[in-house]
Amino acid sequence: MGEAEPAERIWPVLAAELKRVGVLGPKVSTAMPPDRLVEQVRRWLEENSDRRVLVLADEADAFLTADSKAVRGSGGEGTFANVARLKGLMDSTDRRFKVIFAGLHQVQRFSKLSNVPLAHGRELLIGPLKPAEAQRLVVGPMAAFGYRFERAELVWRVLAATNYQACLVQIFCERLVTALREKPVGSAQWPITVSEEDIRAVTRSPEVHRSIAERMRLTINLEDRYRVLALVIALHSHADGFQRGYDADELLHAARERWEDGFRSLTANDVKIYLDEMVGLGLLTQQVSDHQRYAVRSPNVVHMLGTREDLKLELEQTEFSLPYDYNPRFSRRLVGQDREGVHRYSPLTEQELFLATSPGLRLVCLTKAHGPKLAMDAVRSYAEARELAVYNAAPDTLVDVLTKATRDRLPGVVVADLRYLGMDSLTEALERLYQYTAVSRGDKNRAVIALVDPRARSVLDDERVTDVIRPARWNVDSLRAWPESPFDTPDKRSRLIDATGGWPHLVERTVDLATRGGATLEAALETTKAVYAREEAARSHLERVELDVRALTLLGTWVQYLEPGDASTLVDIAAVTGLTVEETSQFIRGLEDHGALDEREEGYALDLVSFRALQTVERQA
Repeated sequence: MGEAEPAERIWPVLAAELKRVGVLGPKVSTAMPPDRLVEQVRRWLEENSDRRVLVLADEADAFLTADSKAVRGSGGEGTFANVARLKGLMDSTDRRFKVIFAGLHQVQRFSKLSNVPLAHGRELLIGPLKPAEAQRLVVGPMAAFGYRFERAELVWRVLAATNYQACLVQIFCERLVTALREKPVGSAQWPITVSEEDIRAVTRSPEVHRSIAERMRLTINLEDRYRVLALVIALHSHADGFQRGYDADELLHAARERWEDGFRSLTANDVKIYLDEMVGLGLLTQQVSDHQRYAVRSPNVVHMLGTREDLKLELEQTEFSLPYDYNPRFSRRLVGQDREGVHRYSPLTEQELFLATSPGLRLVCLTKAHGPKLAMDAVRSYAEARELAVYNAAPDTLVDVLTKATRDRLPGVVVADLRYLGMDSLTEALERLYQYTAVSRGDKNRAVIALVDPRARSVLDDERVTDVIRPARWNVDSLRAWPESPFDTPDKRSRLIDATGGWPHLVERTVDLATRGGATLEAALETTKAVYAREEAARSHLERVELDVRALTLLGTWVQYLEPGDASTLVDIAAVTGLTVEETSQFIRGLEDHGALDEREEGYALDLVSFRALQTVERQA
């Protein structure tokens, strides 16, 4: 599995969409090779000169990063293999097939590099609004609500506070309308006049200040090099009274003093590339008199980020990290959306999916809290992208499915859901699966994945089993592999794990609340933490983790002596619970199978959400 592997996901997704809109026939497989898909689209366009295909690829930064990785082929190493195929199709169809990549820094960055097929396309930067457009965005909707500004100057104050950014204008004006509606107004006073005091009140609002600052931070924190440069320029601007700009060499020297590892290998020309990107993202501006010098767009941008002392402390004490490079050990694929529209990710990492679909018999030990259906959907997505047939089996269909898989003689993977079977039935089913993989006909592609629950501990060490995969909860490291997450700094990721325990459904819902739901990061975290102070939610979580009565009783005794996150040694746990050391070791292994334990240098700790849920249940009892 090469590092560029995630970029290949575009083909089955594209095929599925083309099939949905009728470009591909209903019987066409979405797992066809990319070259064959390209040829089918080309033929469809050639059949009728009026046909067009427009592909809109949003949030394309992660895809472009993955496609940029060098992949070795028969002719040496190559990059952007998938983008090159798409561009080839565009060129060969006289652009009647067209792809538009939308995103942030990576889309902008790759569009400027000469070795990238994107460089031959057209770049459109969507940054701060032009003054006239920004003025219309404020005045028009406010007028539609029945509000007019006392003086034109007040509109420009709104724009100065929001850096001419459309999303920030929306935040400000939404709060302004809310405040105006709270004022008693007679019917004869329409249209209502927006006064200077109204604007000043919203500008001073901590809620608005925090919301605007967070939206700006989402851009600044795209990369820590952006963040350091932004903080350096902000501090310099504070010291100089916002009277001048700074060239790349000056900023490189200052950035190296603050974060040597991040800027040691960069030259002034490299830093200029970053600065130009920050201009494109609306963070900086180039001085009119000297385009080699950069400055903040407005003092308001800096004031929204914090006081001079806050920014200095952030620059001195933050643990910065280099830009994320794709790592299959942590990366998880997007599987789909749940009923509430929350984006759900695979419980298995890309490396675990690679192992699971490799020849042999593998057990995936998981509970309801890990999302068994998501695991099966992820396996299907991964396998079909590699043209592996997928055979789903339940205990009562196992024989028929294995017979069909044997007759088909296709490279494939059998996925058997064997959770909650009695031990005799489970042992019998595993023997059938093992015999299926063990038959030697020169077939090297017989892979079997059996989903089991943690009660099946006696079979987890069975010598017939090639591997046992235990899906891990999200952690601070794996969250780095989620480029679109707004929890984009080490501190924010740590706080997200503290609030959610890393449990997938909680992490993903919290991220959704902070993005699609419009909550601030702080509000999203507090909402999630508050859920498990309620007994019903606490009991529901413990049921999803599938801990039995005995385990809950022992844990209830254990946690009475600890604070959330505290770790204990094996001997300490034995002393508190009254178990022998051997019994305690078995108890710990069971908790690991349930995914509810964090192992640290100083010992073992129950995951934070299960800990809080237990506290709630014990308190109510």
